[in-house]
Amino acid sequence: MSQKVAYLMSRFPTIAETFILYEMLELKRLGLQIEIFPLIRQKEPVRHAEVDKLAGQVHYHQLFSVATVAAQLYWFRKKPKRYLQLWWKIIRTHLKSLKFLSRSLVVLPLAALYARRMEELAINHIHAHWATHPTLAAYIIKQLTGISYSFTAHADDIYVDQTMLDEKIRQANFVVTISEYNRQFLSELYNGLVAPKTFVIRCGVDLEVFQIRAAKKPNDQFTIICVARLGKAKGHKYL
Repeated sequence: MSQKVAYLMSRFPTIAETFILYEMLELKRLGLQIEIFPLIRQKEPVRHAEVDKLAGQVHYHQLFSVATVAAQLYWFRKKPKRYLQLWWKIIRTHLKSLKFLSRSLVVLPLAALYARRMEELAINHIHAHWATHPTLAAYIIKQLTGISYSFTAHADDIYVDQTMLDEKIRQANFVVTISEYNRQFLSELYNGLVAPKTFVIRCGVDLEVFQIRAAKKPNDQFTIICVARLGKAKGHKYL
C-alpha cells in the first residue's frame, strides 16, 4: 500500500504556485498518494490544466459548518488538556501580532477538523508549504494526532514574522527551503536547531511543459528577466 501524504497550503488552486502543483504531481507519479488540504478555496478565472489530475484528492471545508463544530467537540472530549493547551499557546505566542493572532484563531478550528479527517484517511505524513499558517496547521494536527510533518519555507514567511517558527522547526521531521541563503539565515537565527534537518530544494519547472525557446540574436540592449507574479512582495519596484 502506498504512503499517504497530506499537503497543506494557504490556497488551492492558484495560478502562481506552480512549484507546489508540480511537486505534488511528481510525488504522485512516484507512487505516493496525495491528499490536499487548503486553508482557503481559491477561485480564479484561470487555472493550470494539471490541477484536474488532483481534483479528486482535494478536501475543502468551511470554517463555519457543523463538521467544524463537531471536530472541536471531538478533540475536547478525546484530548481536552491538549486541545485547550493549543488554544492557550496560540493566543499567548501571537499576542505581539494582532494580524497573525486573528488568522491563527481561524486556523486552529480548521486544523482540528483536518486532523480528524486525516486520521480517518490514515495519513502517514503532512507536508506544508509556507512557514506561517499552513505550518501552524500542520503543527496543531501533529499535537492532536501524532502525525509527523515537514514544511517548505519560502521567503516572507520566515523574514517578516518569526512567531513560533523555532517551535515549528523543532517539531518538524525536516525542513525544506528554496535557497541556500534561506538555509543560512535560519541556521544563524536558530544555531544548531536547523542544520541537521534542513534541505535546499529550489523551485524548478517541468521542461516538458515549459519548453525552452530558440535563443534570439544577441544585441546591445541591456535586459533584465524577472520570473515572478505581479505582486507587492516580489519587489518589482526595485528593478
